[in-house]
Amino acid sequence: MADRPKFSVLIPTRNRSEYVTFAIQTVLDQSGDDFELIVSDNHSTDDTLMKLRNIQNDRLKVVQPESALAMSEHFEWLLQKAEGSWITMLGDDDGLQPYFFDFMRQIDAVNAGRFDVIFGPRAYFNWPGVADLYGDSRLHFAAAETLRRLRPRPSLATGQNDRFHTA
Repeated sequence: MADRPKFSVLIPTRNRSEYVTFAIQTVLDQSGDDFELIVSDNHSTDDTLMKLRNIQNDRLKVVQPESALAMSEHFEWLLQKAEGSWITMLGDDDGLQPYFFDFMRQIDAVNAGRFDVIFGPRAYFNWPGVADLYGDSRLHFAAAETLRRLRPRPSLATGQNDRFHTA
């Protein structure tokens, strides 16, 4: 791995031992060695931290804040740990598509330096047992071959450039 990874994948978690190891595996199964995976346990009271420490992989770094944080504070704290040129925050019950970094490398090569943020539609999937809670499981995924450049516009609430529209 180079001095600075191309990509950082951050997974904040708390009391999600039944899911987080699957999210981690979807990252570790990716091709290449130009990424870091940082998982932060926010002082879980279940066996999450034990499961995290049992995963042996040089690309995985497990961290923990000094004390339990509110969710938004935890996300911000974890964001400060990232060293990659591109950063994504992954839910502890989510996963990356198997081609994620291959696709991102292509976008980066073609658009190097032109964009600060890249985003697209989410893929929705449900884990085993969710149908018992929410009804029938289903998969919805939308993909496009075209890219659109978006310009930021000020938010009505904050005045900051945190909303986007088509350029």
